[in-house]
Amino acid sequence: VHGHTVIYDFTNPHTYFRCISSQPLSTRAWAVQERVLARRTIHFSKTELFWECKDNNACETHPINFPCYPSSGDYFLRKGWGLNWDTIIRIYTSANLTYGRDKLVAISGLARHVWRNGQCSTYKDYVAGLWLSELRYTMKTLCWEILDLRPKPTPYRAPSWSWASKDGRTIFPA
Repeated sequence: VHGHTVIYDFTNPHTYFRCISSQPLSTRAWAVQERVLARRTIHFSKTELFWECKDNNACETHPINFPCYPSSGDYFLRKGWGLNWDTIIRIYTSANLTYGRDKLVAISGLARHVWRNGQCSTYKDYVAGLWLSELRYTMKTLCWEILDLRPKPTPYRAPSWSWASKDGRTIFPA
């Protein structure tokens, strides 16, 4: 155009959600842990193949790198530790557990991984889905909110001040 090259990108901004996040496997809580802890993941969707690793997320349409804007949604899960605990909890609590009593057990592998990667000082600081080291310095950890509250879980599984005591998509306001 007027002597300049113009490149138009016609990528559907909902591609990632449509092909990966909304699929049955992505709605399962145990799959969140598997996706984060696995070094590499390949997704076979109805329309194309996606692959994820610590250094790159790509697909058949974008084999070099998946564009930023489709991957900025609430359900996008990046490997490596561009994820913080708040993001992990938001994605994890959006998923479904077969047994509510497994809520903290099912996320314990992620907590251990966060600890091993130096994001928290000691593993002893983790209790009921929260990091005590964060509680000491900021009350933000206690300011969680359930966006789609489900009936009160039974039996008891966590203290009332923990997000794990409730069922539903949990966020931590900024």
